[in-house]
Amino acid sequence: MLSLSIASFAQSKGTLTGVVIEKGTGETLPNASVTIVGTYYQALTDFSGAFTIDDIKPGTYTVKVQFIGFSPTQVNGVKIKKGQNKPL
Repeated sequence: MLSLSIASFAQSKGTLTGVVIEKGTGETLPNASVTIVGTYYQALTDFSGAFTIDDIKPGTYTVKVQFIGFSPTQVNGVKIKKGQNKPL
């Protein structure tokens, strides 16, 4: 019974995935910080610029990306739905 409860709980949240790239060159940015504004959800990109943030409550969020030497960038209106893997 406990495992069913945990599986059900996990499906009630969503996941945000993506790759951070430098707009001018198209190069990926490893170790960039990706934060969902107003929450504790955040991740660092891996060597290939990819990130994943799991267990996000459904809702509409602003995602902020920061990397040393670049101005922070925000993406508004990112919708996370339960059980969804949202690519950004």
